[in-house]
Amino acid sequence: MILSSPTPLNPYASGTFSYTPDIYTKYSRMVAKATGQVFIDHGLYTANFYATLPAATVNSFFPNQTIHTSEEGARVVAQAFVRGLLCGPKGGLRSSVNQPSSSVPGKCIT
Repeated sequence: MILSSPTPLNPYASGTFSYTPDIYTKYSRMVAKATGQVFIDHGLYTANFYATLPAATVNSFFPNQTIHTSEEGARVVAQAFVRGLLCGPKGGLRSSVNQPSSSVPGKCIT
């Protein structure tokens, strides 16, 4: 089982980049630790990816509000999750990812 944090709202919604993990990130991490499951900080991987992009690009991922992304934004969020899998522990799904690590944007978080 893999537990992950929620993906962030539009971090540029205020005009300046801002990401703070929500309480569900803390709870997900605690449950994963308590049950010996894998935790992937999907929210942080996604926020880190967004931080490398211009505000206008990230804003375009949220065409109607700050919560749900467009199809293109969903692809970015999915790539961030794959990055988390590739960087995660061997007990996760890392060995099941068929994409080479070099083809997935982002860096591992520590």
